[in-house]
Amino acid sequence: MTGKDNTVNFQAFARKAAERIQTRKTMKKKWLYVGALEEHIQIRGLTDQEAADCFEYSDNDHTNDKYIMYYASQTLQELAKYMKQEGMIQEELEVCDCISKVDRNQIVHEILELSGFYGKTTVKELKEVKK
Repeated sequence: MTGKDNTVNFQAFARKAAERIQTRKTMKKKWLYVGALEEHIQIRGLTDQEAADCFEYSDNDHTNDKYIMYYASQTLQELAKYMKQEGMIQEELEVCDCISKVDRNQIVHEILELSGFYGKTTVKELKEVKK
């Protein structure tokens, strides 16, 4: 490979990398239906830093799951604000108690999937590298 060929390859690689970085900055959103409540909630993906903050919120995994749900759902945040103002709950995270454990697990899974933690990998081992 000549030096010029290498430059062209890195230019194309850099373009693809820059496009991918820009795409990852756009947080994906989706609506979920919670059958037990007969209501819809909107969730969004988390940035790497937001996810790290959520995972470190508490030593208790169940509390962290509630925080992830609350943090990633404007719907739950608005509901918590209303319920707290009306004296129905004391702390915002209590809003997550209206959702069963199994549904909470699924919602957290959906949030983490939107955040890029789950999905199909594109990485595979190469037996031989073409030069």
